[in-house]
Amino acid sequence: GYDFDMVEKILTRVFTVYRGPLGVKLPPYFDIVHFDQMAFILNQFPLAFVNSVNSVGNGLAIDVATEQVVIKPKHGFGGIGGE
Repeated sequence: GYDFDMVEKILTRVFTVYRGPLGVKLPPYFDIVHFDQMAFILNQFPLAFVNSVNSVGNGLAIDVATEQVVIKPKHGFGGIGGE
């Protein structure tokens, strides 16, 4: 998600052999330039969906004494949503 050249290379390879529905999930971008770069790449492909960032901001809490995350849903896998 942060290596834009690699994203383009991977999607190019995938869509040379696969024609079914496919989507991507993006990491957090905090600079408008990154949104523009990724949009330029993604608009070249017939993606079925784009899942954008979640769990930023209040989704991250760190115990400063242990330097470990405090919120660990699903045993530390995924964001704060869901069960």
